[in-house]
Amino acid sequence: MEDGPDLEKVEVEELDEIKELDGEMAEPEESADQDEPDPVEEEPEELEVIPIPVSREHYANSLKRSRRRRRIWRFVKFSFFLLSVLLIIGIVGGVGAYFYCMPRYELAQTFDMDKIDDLEVASKIYDRNGVELGRIHVQNRQPIPISEVSKTFTQALLAAEDSRFYTHDGVDYRGVLRAVVENFKAGEMNQGASTITQQLARNAFDLREKSISRKVTEAFLARRIEEEIGEKDKILELYMNRIYFGDGYYGIAAAAEGFFGKKATELNYAESATLAGVIRNPYYRGPRKFPDASIKTRNQVLARMHKLGYITEEQKDSGQNAELKPVPKKTQSGRSKYVYESVRQQVIELIGGYDTVSKGGYTIFTTIDTGLQQIAEEKLRERLSLMETHPDYQHQTLSVYKAMKEQFANGSEPPTPEYLQGSLLMIENKTGAILAQVGGRDFSDSMFDRTRLGKRPSGTAFLPFVYAAAFESGRFPGSIVDDAPMDNRYLQIASLEGIVGEWGTENFENVYENSITYRRALSKSAIAASVRVGMEAQRENVLGLAKAAGLTFEGDLQNFNATFVGRNYHSMSDLCRAYTIFPNDGVYPEEIHLISSIKDADGNEIYQPRPRMSNRMAIDKYTAYQVTNCLQDSLKNGAAKKAISEYGLGDFSVAGKP
Repeated sequence: MEDGPDLEKVEVEELDEIKELDGEMAEPEESADQDEPDPVEEEPEELEVIPIPVSREHYANSLKRSRRRRRIWRFVKFSFFLLSVLLIIGIVGGVGAYFYCMPRYELAQTFDMDKIDDLEVASKIYDRNGVELGRIHVQNRQPIPISEVSKTFTQALLAAEDSRFYTHDGVDYRGVLRAVVENFKAGEMNQGASTITQQLARNAFDLREKSISRKVTEAFLARRIEEEIGEKDKILELYMNRIYFGDGYYGIAAAAEGFFGKKATELNYAESATLAGVIRNPYYRGPRKFPDASIKTRNQVLARMHKLGYITEEQKDSGQNAELKPVPKKTQSGRSKYVYESVRQQVIELIGGYDTVSKGGYTIFTTIDTGLQQIAEEKLRERLSLMETHPDYQHQTLSVYKAMKEQFANGSEPPTPEYLQGSLLMIENKTGAILAQVGGRDFSDSMFDRTRLGKRPSGTAFLPFVYAAAFESGRFPGSIVDDAPMDNRYLQIASLEGIVGEWGTENFENVYENSITYRRALSKSAIAASVRVGMEAQRENVLGLAKAAGLTFEGDLQNFNATFVGRNYHSMSDLCRAYTIFPNDGVYPEEIHLISSIKDADGNEIYQPRPRMSNRMAIDKYTAYQVTNCLQDSLKNGAAKKAISEYGLGDFSVAGKP
């Protein structure tokens, strides 16, 4: 028999079914009648299993369809399961997010929106001619409208901080998604997505905590700011005036002036990009301290501005190649700082509280003449430095102290300033207005203001009051006094015996002249002769006149003749005011003053002094004239004649006592 075609075996299941069928057909039926003999068993007819021919291709396709149906069914079941899980997670997550966000949303509604433009504004100090002397501030800020800000800075700010500012509602969702992706890639939180509005919310309401909770509150608050303020330009203006730019500058106006010496309207592309670039890290991107980092950030901002179409490629290249030139930071000099500190203390006392003054944006006009102030500082410094070069000077010098201080900056023990000090005060005789005030050689070394706080023996500067008392009692400049050595028992200075010495540079070459006029005695500061004048005028009269001129006396020295030669202690300001009785015909200003006007942030004048002269005359006008005339002679021919011949006072009508 020939072999048939090559056949595939049927599936196991089909063969099993055939076998089961064959078994059923072969099983005999049970007989109902048990008595009948069993029939002869016949062998069942053997069935022939006929293989069903199945092609290899048909079987493979059938198998694939079966597997595909199973895969689809499994996918449907898994998808249904996954969607169910996601739905459950979504519901649970949504409910959780609602309960998490709702308290933050409610918190965002509690902030007082009226305070969003409540800025700390520095108070400015000006001299009598409108020259700025300094500022009193916690935050150095001068708010300006957005119309006074360069368009280039606005563009640089948007490019650096929030390019979609004018299209989002306070939260940049695309930016948030980008930050999430970048942070996920980096494996850490190094990307932010805060919009300008969010930064405004954070700074205005002090949301400094670094947490997701704070970010959520900030986002809700930003949405609220956008809704309630409504105007994008107003939000941008608030941001520009509030943000910190480093080096103590708050707001674009202070930053433009402080870094580049310009108004905000005058900033060019490179300067605008520089300022916009420092906002994220004001210290390490500061153009003064870290110029390389500042230039790098500036160039990145310029590239971004070009990409956004704000500037041309030529402008971008020009800005990136521009030299970074921040102006030197304005600082109060060590000497002018005495004026600043005096003004600051007086304004705080007048207005009430440092916070009020430093944040209120007051405009303070002083009586200071900057030209005179600078000359006073320079000449005092020169004169004291010259005295330190004298062969007999054996104390600490300023240069030695500065060298010691430099070593202290490197870790040594702090030195004590012991170098020669001095002070200078210049006032208007008629009003008591201070024109120049130098309280010491350097405020950074010693903050003690010797014009106001220092009390020293007045020395021979007290002599005009002695001679005024004599003139009041009937004497006159031509009266004669004995110019001869005097027994120290009359003064009791240092000891109870010996001869009264003639001291001071004003009579370094003293020669006793026997009999001299009062004019001559005052002109050359003759000590013994002046004591005799005082004794003749009587101590009580001298003290009474000096007190009438505004001087005060403490202790027991006033009970001794040493008073005549200035052994009592007086401040420079008191003595300077008392001297005005001579040019003012016997009267003096009740007080000397440094502040001429204070205006609030709205320009309303809230303080103006009313200079008044004393109600009664300390001396009559004739005595005033006589003393003044003697003091004029002192400058021309006496101990102070160098002031006329060498210091340029010859062109003025001046009188004085060294």
